[in-house]
Amino acid sequence: CTFIFSQPDFIGTYSLIKSVEGMGGTKADYDQRMLEISQSFNRTYITTLIICFFYEWFCWTLCKGRSVGKILTKQQILIEKNPERKLLTNLKYTWRALLKLAFALFFQGIPFLVSMLMIFSDPENRALHDRLSGTMVTVATNDNEANID
Repeated sequence: CTFIFSQPDFIGTYSLIKSVEGMGGTKADYDQRMLEISQSFNRTYITTLIICFFYEWFCWTLCKGRSVGKILTKQQILIEKNPERKLLTNLKYTWRALLKLAFALFFQGIPFLVSMLMIFSDPENRALHDRLSGTMVTVATNDNEANID
């Protein structure tokens, strides 16, 4: 439980990486240090993804499909079908956040590239995670209850 709620240790991970530069010793010492670096990086990366997941999910559910960035750029996430059903809408937001988390976790930088390619090549400018979750990012309306036809 401490792992999930701990802060990402960017400085600790960076310090471990820098410590290898002037390191002497045996190959076993070097291998041990590399293992520590790998474990520290993985903990930091996964913790960061979990924080991002909860940030997006809370923003979307509390602000009707709008994160801080979407509020500033006057955008929102719309649900493709039945946007008036609050439980279904919140499940769609959860599914969208889980898809983004899974893509980032398993494929790292590749989903960003795929999303950008899809956004610019798709007739509706929808990213892969939007297509799979039945959502769409659009200009915010006054009532925040728009529907995708």
